[in-house]
Amino acid sequence: MKQHQTSEFCLKSIEEDGVFYGYASVFDCIDFQNDQVIPGAFSKSLDAWRAKTAWPKMLWQHDHHHPIGQWLDMQEDEVGLLVKGQLLLDVRKGREAYALLKRNVVNGLSIGFSLEKAALSPKGHQLLQEVHLHEVSLVTFAANPKAKVEWVKHWDFPISAPIDLAIECRLAKMVENLCERIGGLRL
Repeated sequence: MKQHQTSEFCLKSIEEDGVFYGYASVFDCIDFQNDQVIPGAFSKSLDAWRAKTAWPKMLWQHDHHHPIGQWLDMQEDEVGLLVKGQLLLDVRKGREAYALLKRNVVNGLSIGFSLEKAALSPKGHQLLQEVHLHEVSLVTFAANPKAKVEWVKHWDFPISAPIDLAIECRLAKMVENLCERIGGLRL
């Protein structure tokens, strides 16, 4: 006889709040500007932003006239610059960006930065060794084709303890995939 174990699944909220995760930069990619960001390039900049208890601005298409949300967290991992952001849904451009993001019409991320240190690679492209971030934008066409939104939050689940951003992003994708497999739910 097959035994089943049941677990309680607590769904805190299905309200959309504009939260999303993605990679603003990916290390193993030579972008359309012939640049490649190397691991550690964001380290000093992220430390400086943390010291200010703030993050770079979130803009729409690199337009400083159109801030559309705020970054909640940023960290370098083995892939690149992982970011967690929240679009401001009470701002017209934020709502528009969220609608486009949910439908995967716009999903690119792009960094605005000052170059602090670079070198030329043996293949002739520029290796960005240290950059100072000014902003990260949601864009239609990213210079780094691998820099994109990975997951858009359509629901909320409780996390009672601080959790690493990379783990949080993977967990969110896993829970959404599980919900879709059991009954085709899209929460």
